[in-house]
Amino acid sequence: RPLLRGGRGRFLAALLLVEFGGAMQGIAYSTVLPVIAGDLGGFALFGATLAAGGIAAVLMLSVSSAVLARLRPAVVLLIATALYLVGVGCTVAAGTMSWVLIGTVVQGIGGGLMGGFAMGAIGAMYDERERPRVFGLFALVWLLPSVVGPGLNAAVTAWAGWRWAIAWPAAL
Repeated sequence: RPLLRGGRGRFLAALLLVEFGGAMQGIAYSTVLPVIAGDLGGFALFGATLAAGGIAAVLMLSVSSAVLARLRPAVVLLIATALYLVGVGCTVAAGTMSWVLIGTVVQGIGGGLMGGFAMGAIGAMYDERERPRVFGLFALVWLLPSVVGPGLNAAVTAWAGWRWAIAWPAAL
């Protein structure tokens, strides 16, 4: 059976689009963070900001199963999306590097919760024979952002500013 057929396939396609947006967002941060630090005078927080989102996501991913056990999946999805977008909003509106750091942490928490939701959904919807192919699609989704993302986000930064380079992937 094709993985992308029917309702299950549409759901997987939506998860893959979210993963693509997250990948573009991560690439955007790493591409434009030196510009942000320079603009906001925040080189002292550069390393912490670069690492904070990933650390927050991993920590949230490790407890997301407990959250999913207590809340309905739709509620978890709503909370994860809201946290992610609030984090991006904090970063885009930041006047100091401290706010960029806070936004990155909040976004990481939302992204980790979203990742836990996705892993739980994949585990429930696909059998052990299909899961490797599904996870292969997730790995493939990171390929294009890794190749095209730095140049694209650098161009957006040069054309419209770093705030737009951070904001546009959140639309995905």
